[in-house]
Amino acid sequence: MTLLFALHGWTFLAWRTPGGFGATRSGLALLAAGLVAAIPAVGVLVGVLVGAMPYLLGRSAPPATLNVLSVMVLPFAPIILGAQIWVWRTFHPGKDAFRFPSFF
Repeated sequence: MTLLFALHGWTFLAWRTPGGFGATRSGLALLAAGLVAAIPAVGVLVGVLVGAMPYLLGRSAPPATLNVLSVMVLPFAPIILGAQIWVWRTFHPGKDAFRFPSFF
């Protein structure tokens, strides 16, 4: 599993900084590496959901509570999405800026 994440990280670095670290990868290669790295997590998630589904369905909130939550949450979703887009567009580097691998 560690090697799968290392492969994905290396592919991301080569995609983000083409030629900077001795490799160049396309967006399709990044997608393929991400999907391969996600296979173990998807397997665990499917196993947990299939095993826990009867328990979760029997003990979830009543429909009236879920209706109230949806009425409260849905109007704020576009505002949160707009704020995320605004922050990303404000603080991402320009297309001519020096790009370096960073999660910040």
